[in-house]
Amino acid sequence: MTGLFQKQIIQGEEMFSKNFKILFFLFFFIITLSKILNAKEENIARVLKYVDELNNLSVSFVQDDTKGIVSQGKIYVGEKRIRVEYLDPTKILLILDENKAMYYNYDLDEDEFFNPKNTIASVLFDIFKNNKFNLEWEIIRKKNNLIIYKNSNLDGKDFLISLHFEINPLILRKIYFDTQDEKIRLTFFNHKTEDSFPKNYFKLINPKTFN
Repeated sequence: MTGLFQKQIIQGEEMFSKNFKILFFLFFFIITLSKILNAKEENIARVLKYVDELNNLSVSFVQDDTKGIVSQGKIYVGEKRIRVEYLDPTKILLILDENKAMYYNYDLDEDEFFNPKNTIASVLFDIFKNNKFNLEWEIIRKKNNLIIYKNSNLDGKDFLISLHFEINPLILRKIYFDTQDEKIRLTFFNHKTEDSFPKNYFKLINPKTFN
């Protein structure tokens, strides 16, 4: 009888030890997950604050794609619209609003007005003007770099968009657009905030009208 009692005690201790390990693992997992989610929320909040404060921004960029075409230009972020100037190898102007946009080719003297919805132009506008960042974005931190990314869909095509920031201080350095067939890389430098722009700089009108 004594032996049976001792066996029951040992089994009870083993069961308690097993349950304790499970509870400890769950507690550790919950604490770790909570820290990860908090860090994610904090980083998203930092990105939101940073983009929201990009008033009257001008920034130079280099763009390259899968075809090996390299372009250079500047982006200007106004109060309501965005102006994109491709300076090399072809001089092109884009004026972006949320629901309308203008394309102008200086060499051909051709302009075109279009709805930017379901184009990369709309994604660029959302980043700079609509601040569409939320917890659907995934986050990776690598040393002094913060990368936020998510999968999305553009005109029926799946694509991955990722934004690459330096952390200290927080500054946008790159935007990547990746589809199954195409990759576009935008690299930013020479950031200037609170810049001043000429009158009519963001008008959706052929620029020759002002010359």
